Amino acid sequence: MANILTNHETRLDSHEIQITGNKLLAETALSRTNANQSLTDYNSLMMNKNTDKITALETTVQSNTDKITALELLPVANTDKITALETTVQSNTDKITALELLPVANTDKITALETTVQSNTNDIIFLQNSKNSSTDNSSIVFSNIKKCVSQIAFILNGGSYIGSGWFFAENTEDLVKGYYITAAHCVMEIRNNNYLKTTFAYIQNPITNKWTSINVNNIYIDGIADVALIQTNIDFTNYPNYCLQLADKMPEAGTQCYVVGNPGGLNEDSISSGCIRDSHYTETSGYQITDSIHVSAPGMGGNSGGPILNPHGKVIAIYTFGLGGGYECFGGGSNIDVLKSTLSVLKTGQNNKSKLFLGLYWTIPSPFVMRAFYNSPIFDVKGVYINSVNRSYSPFVSKLSPGDLLLSCSINSTGEVIEFGGTDHQRTPGVLLYYPQGTVITITYIKNNQRNIMNSQITLTKTYDSVPNTLDGPLQTGLSGDITKKCILVNPKIKLDR
Repeated sequence: MANILTNHETRLDSHEIQITGNKLLAETALSRTNANQSLTDYNSLMMNKNTDKITALETTVQSNTDKITALELLPVANTDKITALETTVQSNTDKITALELLPVANTDKITALETTVQSNTNDIIFLQNSKNSSTDNSSIVFSNIKKCVSQIAFILNGGSYIGSGWFFAENTEDLVKGYYITAAHCVMEIRNNNYLKTTFAYIQNPITNKWTSINVNNIYIDGIADVALIQTNIDFTNYPNYCLQLADKMPEAGTQCYVVGNPGGLNEDSISSGCIRDSHYTETSGYQITDSIHVSAPGMGGNSGGPILNPHGKVIAIYTFGLGGGYECFGGGSNIDVLKSTLSVLKTGQNNKSKLFLGLYWTIPSPFVMRAFYNSPIFDVKGVYINSVNRSYSPFVSKLSPGDLLLSCSINSTGEVIEFGGTDHQRTPGVLLYYPQGTVITITYIKNNQRNIMNSQITLTKTYDSVPNTLDGPLQTGLSGDITKKCILVNPKIKLDR
């Protein structure tokens, strides 16, 4: 019994041990499971931490890269800063220099202002003296005019001649230069298609009343306008009333006028009176092509180059042409519009070759000639008849031919319309001479025997710079100096050795 119990107890103990062992195994398995879970959790945690570290490292690398880039750019930035600082320093240096120069600049400005004040004072005195010599009292005008006009004696192509001229000033600077104006044909001519210029000339100095030789190199010419400007260097600073001025405006037809000069070489500073026949005269034969004045005041050989004056003693034209054969009351010359245009060039110390070359020879046609251009017996009094066109130089050569009737033109840039002809409000085509080079015009004309009005555009590019000198002379028409004149229009000058 005791053994049975003992065995039973032994079996119980083994069973309990087994149970205990199983419990231990179960607990061990649970512990392993828990341990594995902890390891998994740990590994997961570590992986997250490593990922964060990697991200942090990548961020650090990128940050370091940015810092390296910034460090690499730092020298450039510093260079820019240094350059900016250098520029600032230079700017400050310039400002300091400018400030140092300011007193000098102010001194220069003060000097310039003082000069301007003196110039204005001189101009005021000049204008006052001019005004005092330009009243409506004719006797006062004439007594002063005597000092403003001087005859000119000159040698031309071996012959000695005499003409007239006048001293001229627009401002105080002109007074020192002693400008003297005469007709171009008193100092040059075109003979046998040769351009000839005076080799010696004298004028009378109104201050000293002595003959004074002039430097022929100081003669500047506009041949077609028949105007010559001579710089005599007679100083009129203290005698401004010895110099004439141009009138402010063109006078009306019928206005009283005076021609001053030495008619026939017989009466120095002679004055004749008359009226203005036409302020914008188109000379009918086509030899005096510029815009001119036509007067009834008597003039003849010796009057060439003298002034044509209004009642106030102001110049309205230069006397350069007349009708021969005893018609001394039919004459005139380039008007103040032409004088203003050409003197602005001549005063620069050069011949006026910048004027436009037209290369046309025209005349004012009779109604019997004009009738052939129209289908109706009633037609306009308008136009100039084209006799010749310079085939070598004229800008009109491709449009106009001998026998055509040139009616008018319009200036494309302004719309200004110029009618050609010899009646009121009509002009000579020569008014185009003093338009700017490159002026574009549209001409209206009728071709010979076609009887229909045509329009063509012409660009006026040719100037007297690009044509022979022999085309730039008095009464030349822009064609040739050898044209046989079919009229008795003459440039009056008197030969001394007669």
